Formats: sequence, structure tokens, C-alpha cells
Amino acid sequence: MQKVGKTSTGNILVEITPEEWKRIARYMNIPEDIAEELRKYRKKHGLSQVALAKKLSVSRRYIQEIERCRTPFNTGLERYRRIISLIF
Repeated sequence: MQKVGKTSTGNILVEITPEEWKRIARYMNIPEDIAEELRKYRKKHGLSQVALAKKLSVSRRYIQEIERCRTPFNTGLERYRRIISLIF
């Protein structure tokens, strides 16, 4: 894991390897239905798909595809990392 910068809100950005992510993920309670959890999070915080996409630096279409279960888990791993870290 290595520090790569800071966000505009002061959060520290780090870069982790896929192997490091797997070790960390073992200790997280990641739900089976990411689509439903993402939708719940978005609605709980009063976010539109556009607003959530901006927060995660992804496209609105990508959020829409996740919520409709059309994006396979094996693509866009970095995007999923950002989404999972936001939810948990």
C-alpha cells in the first residue's frame, strides 16, 4: 500500500495491489448483492445516480449498469474498490 495523494476534502488516497485488496477483503463483510446495497446507500443519502457517479469518479451509466446487475465483477476492479469502500 502506498500513499498517492489527497482528495479535495482531505482524505488520503492510497494505491493497493490486487493481492493487498484480497487480504483486506477477507476481513470485510461484503454483501453478495452489491447492486442492492449500492441502491440502498444512494437512496439513504439522497443521491441521484449522477451525484453518486461524480462522488466515485465514474459515469452515471456505470452506476446504472451496476444497479441493474449488468456489469460483471471481474471488470473494473478499481471502480468496485471505490464503491465498496464508500458503502462500508
